[in-house]
Amino acid sequence: MNRKHIIYIMNFILFALSSAILLTIVCKPLFYWQISAVDTQQLIGLTQTQVMKNYDQLIDYLLFPWINTLIMSDIPTSAQGAFHFMEVKNLFLLNQIVFIFTLIIFVMGLKKIHKTQSFWQYVTPLRLLSYIPLLLTIIFVSSFNYWFVAFHHMFFNNDAWLFNPATDPIINVLPESFFMLCFIVVVAIVQSWFLIGYLYMKRKTRQLVDKRVLLSANQ
Repeated sequence: MNRKHIIYIMNFILFALSSAILLTIVCKPLFYWQISAVDTQQLIGLTQTQVMKNYDQLIDYLLFPWINTLIMSDIPTSAQGAFHFMEVKNLFLLNQIVFIFTLIIFVMGLKKIHKTQSFWQYVTPLRLLSYIPLLLTIIFVSSFNYWFVAFHHMFFNNDAWLFNPATDPIINVLPESFFMLCFIVVVAIVQSWFLIGYLYMKRKTRQLVDKRVLLSANQ
């Protein structure tokens, strides 16, 4: 595998990860399902409908660059909480930029692969990649609290992510179990991308081999 093929593979990994993160963020039903069995009145003093509305406002703020101020209708936010969400917003926007950039390269690369018919170059790497998400799931889920804290120390150089429920009650409906669910969904989507890529390249390689065998037999 030459340098160009390695670049395509690395780009595909980034594309799979960024798209998985973006899809998980915009999948609001994940949160709706998580709080469906929770007594939000006891936790935060709001109905489930009100909590969902405020969560929608939070996600809209995190996703859209033109929304500059976090305003949740029924849930107050402290200055520290707002600062942390601003940092999260910056990470989400960076992820969107990575997604768009890698998507363009992914499409261009796929066209190039079809043109050169180099499908076979990607079969083994994608097959090996398809095992990694499962391994990561076993590692991270078994000690999720440790990795959850390590993640925050890695991406944030402050303690603003340690919310006080008294000043930032939103944390009461965003338990660690919800973030673990999001992690599992991200990994599942990445796994799906790798499997789809592997099966696609394998099928194209087989079709190419069959075509060459047929042409050779006809000569």
